[in-house]
Amino acid sequence: MSTPKNWIMVLFLFNEGFPSGLASCPDDWIHFQGSCYYFVNNFTTWHGSSSYCQSQNSELVAVETEVENDFLHRFIQRFRCSFNVPFWIDATDMISDGVWVWASSLTPLTYFNWGKNEPNGDINEDCISVDSGMWNDLRCDDRRYFVCEKKTLPISCPSEGSSIIG
Repeated sequence: MSTPKNWIMVLFLFNEGFPSGLASCPDDWIHFQGSCYYFVNNFTTWHGSSSYCQSQNSELVAVETEVENDFLHRFIQRFRCSFNVPFWIDATDMISDGVWVWASSLTPLTYFNWGKNEPNGDINEDCISVDSGMWNDLRCDDRRYFVCEKKTLPISCPSEGSSIIG
């Protein structure tokens, strides 16, 4: 029995974290575990990156788990020619030096993947950049690529007994 080619493609997309029909992401955004990600190969400051993401109804990516960090690293490595590392994430210690929070929610980071001797606490290194999956505190006015993230809502079908009007 031969397997239809479309079935293989759907399986591949599901396994790779791409859109699987379970959530809705805008065009050019990548779905993975409840979020949509937009990889921006525009070299800019942390503040510029954050502003751009907000203009897209999203935030700089908040890397909350090792699985998410690995996904971002693998995805960027796969497309290295069009999107180079390093990239900004939403974390900052601008409010209180050494206390890292997600800028979009002001909640403390519970997951870290610091590189060797990081964070090193150099003066004015208040933003985090990720390079090859490892985190580094840098000056926010340095220029990096960035990733925007927006949480997804599951696509739902009308429940039994409901009607569509219009």
